[in-house]
Amino acid sequence: MSYIFILGASDPEMATIERLCRSYDFEVTYALSNGRRVHAGNAYVADPINFKKYQNLIPVWVECRSNNFNLHDVIVDHHQQGDPGFGFPPEQYWLGSSIGQVCKLIGHPQTNELSIVAAADHCLSHAYKGKCPGVNPDDLRKWRAKTRSDFQRIPLETIEQEIETALSVLQNQPTLEINNEHFIDARGIKLKEFAEASAILGKSVIYEIYDSKSRRIKVGVLGGSTKQIKTWMDWATSFLINCYGDPDRGYAGGYKP
Repeated sequence: MSYIFILGASDPEMATIERLCRSYDFEVTYALSNGRRVHAGNAYVADPINFKKYQNLIPVWVECRSNNFNLHDVIVDHHQQGDPGFGFPPEQYWLGSSIGQVCKLIGHPQTNELSIVAAADHCLSHAYKGKCPGVNPDDLRKWRAKTRSDFQRIPLETIEQEIETALSVLQNQPTLEINNEHFIDARGIKLKEFAEASAILGKSVIYEIYDSKSRRIKVGVLGGSTKQIKTWMDWATSFLINCYGDPDRGYAGGYKP
């Protein structure tokens, strides 16, 4: 079977997917918006793809879509309800992840490194808790730091120090109780590596940031149990818009109107 892979926003998992597809000599292109590669905020309203250049190839949309998506095309995704990997628990992180779905599609074996990539993207906080079979939390932390150091072109020692600083700050933040569930309230503080630190810490953290790409204030929660995320979503929908989340993967968010 011959495919053309359309790749969404750039991140370490997507970069690994691209390398894997190219190693099998599959055609690869990027989803664009106004001629520039999409980011997470516009990946599902991408510019139409000119499929005339890819005659007889089956389109595979990896975490993106455009208005010339066809129901017979292949979707590789786990972000929205209805996606092939949506709602998969941490024990099934491999097929829940986009890279696991790509490997299944092209017949590539699951390896230790690819397992780390899959778990890190699909359910990071659960992976740090040792809930993803075959993924060692210490190996995960080393891989995450090294990968982000390379990806962001920041010295590894800087990344590691920022994580330690964030861990220290988060452990001293006040907690917020919502319907008998407890959350670390990190709204109002600016921390590099707070998402990584919250996952390592294993506790649910509420944050608030300015999303420069959408130009809106985003409020979210990371690292919670399924019950915590559902509780937070019920609470947040009363004052946020465009709410989203996946309780089984441990995250949710929304935007201030």
